[in-house]
Amino acid sequence: MANQLINSKWAKVYLANLIDAMPYVKASKSYFADQMKGKKCGKTYSFVLRDSGKVTDGLTIANGQNKDILEKEVKVTLKNKKNVVSLDVLESVVDIESFDTEIGKTYGTHLGAEVQKDAITNTVFDASSVHIEGSKVVDASNSSGWAPLSHAIAGIKSRRVGGKVVGFMDPVAESNLTVSALNNWSFTPSAKGEDFYGDGTIGRFQGGEFVYANDMPTVTGHTQNKSYADLEFSGLEVSTDGKYYLKVKTTYKIAATGTAGEVGQVIKAGNCFKINGYKVCNSVGMPTNQDFAFIVQTDTKATDKRVEVQRVDIDEGGARNCFKTGATDVAGKAVFLLASGVVYNVAQVRTVDALAFENAPLDDLVGAENTTVEIGGIRLKQTVVGDVSSMENYTRWDIAYGAKIVDNREASLVYLKA
Repeated sequence: MANQLINSKWAKVYLANLIDAMPYVKASKSYFADQMKGKKCGKTYSFVLRDSGKVTDGLTIANGQNKDILEKEVKVTLKNKKNVVSLDVLESVVDIESFDTEIGKTYGTHLGAEVQKDAITNTVFDASSVHIEGSKVVDASNSSGWAPLSHAIAGIKSRRVGGKVVGFMDPVAESNLTVSALNNWSFTPSAKGEDFYGDGTIGRFQGGEFVYANDMPTVTGHTQNKSYADLEFSGLEVSTDGKYYLKVKTTYKIAATGTAGEVGQVIKAGNCFKINGYKVCNSVGMPTNQDFAFIVQTDTKATDKRVEVQRVDIDEGGARNCFKTGATDVAGKAVFLLASGVVYNVAQVRTVDALAFENAPLDDLVGAENTTVEIGGIRLKQTVVGDVSSMENYTRWDIAYGAKIVDNREASLVYLKA
């Protein structure tokens, strides 16, 4: 049986089912596939966003003008997910069709769904702009979710972002959109989408290919605690592990008890706010007329003195994604964008290339039968090994990966009322 299982055709059937279960990951790009050999799970690795220089007038280079190449690091952590079956589960498997039915469409689909869930959880809130159904602050004319979808696509295109635009949303959110169609807007059938995403495809809208993703989050709009002054920040802080934080201004807390500088309330991940004057930059670091949205990445605690947000680069250079005239740091009062207490389904609109999905090849297990298969740049390791203590054979499938939004100027979020 072990020799049968190691057949690469069987492993490819398993991998095909795994990939079909993660359309969010399928719409991605590997940025350093040729550098993955020898990389280890659990480790964090870096790659860079390229600079585009500074454009100035005249023939003379001014004294003090920075001529260095300014590169921004993007860090990705490698993880591993797997599942295993013993020989007794596979005893009745005799051909490709039965393997697909018994193993590929169950074990493979489950492993793919778990990889997608993890990738969404860790990347979906890394965007630079938001578009909100019915918002009084952004997209003020919106009475239906179709308009924010349209604005998100237009916003990405206006940032000189090339590449194919793709959107991901929960089936319930898509259903709500269809019921409340505005001006006869709708998703149109897409042969290319059906070929690439299969049953997961929704269709095309305003030049974007939309796909179902069951693990897209819901977010409840933040309710400001009236015992505290408006949330105000004093600057941006970048940790050694590449995370970005806005520091809470020390004069913020006004309650009689507690430590000055505390947030004073829980702010849930996915909530977003703007700070007046800060704008989204385009693909070469030039400011646009779109407000930059600061998006909370992890739940805060009442005692936190900083709020984790997505990548925010205000430094001069091609990787800059946030700009305010005269500002060299991020400071000011937060203007929360979601309606207080309202539940939203979050949809993501981005380019395919915005998401980096990196596969690390796994070493062979000594004394086992090992094979590695690859489809469309996504790699799976299959290992068959015997347990001498129980005299059983086990087959395991592993996928070692890292997922990261490379450049959040190529991603927007759309908040649709649930």
